[in-house]
Amino acid sequence: MDTLKDDLAQLTIVEIRDLVRGMIPIPRPLMKKAAIIDHIATQAGSNTEWLETLEQTHHAFKEHKRELERQRSRRCGSTPEGIVPEEVMERPTHRLEEWESPDESKFLQLPTKEQIDNCHAQFCEATSNRSLETKICAVCAREIDGVTLGEVLTIALDELPNAHRLIPTRPHPSHTLYSRMSLEPTAVECREDGSTWLTICKSCHHDLSTRSNATLPPKYSLANNLWIGPIPWILSQLTIPEQLLIAHLYPRVFVFKLSPKSFTNPDTSMLQRAM
Repeated sequence: MDTLKDDLAQLTIVEIRDLVRGMIPIPRPLMKKAAIIDHIATQAGSNTEWLETLEQTHHAFKEHKRELERQRSRRCGSTPEGIVPEEVMERPTHRLEEWESPDESKFLQLPTKEQIDNCHAQFCEATSNRSLETKICAVCAREIDGVTLGEVLTIALDELPNAHRLIPTRPHPSHTLYSRMSLEPTAVECREDGSTWLTICKSCHHDLSTRSNATLPPKYSLANNLWIGPIPWILSQLTIPEQLLIAHLYPRVFVFKLSPKSFTNPDTSMLQRAM
């Protein structure tokens, strides 16, 4: 009887109920494993037939469980039972060595003035207007952030290499064309002297410059059937909660603008954005 209890104690409550289903009814008030095992042992008693049936069913159940574990091990590409790869044996040892040898001398040690000033300088640099400044590429209409802002070029429209590749093959009445080229209007500047300048990212400029014999437009250019037109006014007026209600992706970072405390004489150079 003790052997039966020990074997049942290794199973979960669901597995125990499945094991004795159809042989020994278990009352609903019995919720704990120990009470269920005692009830099964009491009901089985000295009934040899029940004990043999339970033993056979438990043996078959354990074999089935072992087979499932072996199949799971083969799917995961693990080694046979009892054999542990060397890298698996070494990995916990390596981690224990890392955690067992901390540098206790730095515990509760205050940062130096140089470290604090360095943190302040890094924060100011990361949230400065220069770092958070963005520009739009006239060819692909992608937004370039401050990290890669140095890769953005500002060139005249008539100096754009292989400009014929930016002429759309399917014209649309709502297209905004510059010398027959499909460009993003927010990235094009018409100056007072009559010249037209535009900003272009490094990848688009490289594609236009190196592939002079190509006839197809750059991969991400608006002329490559990627023009979708201006954003509808009703969508451009949505608040942040309204945007989240219709968005397919949830943003992980929100960027907000930091304004100075004085609103009477605001200094535009002090306006910053931060996450």
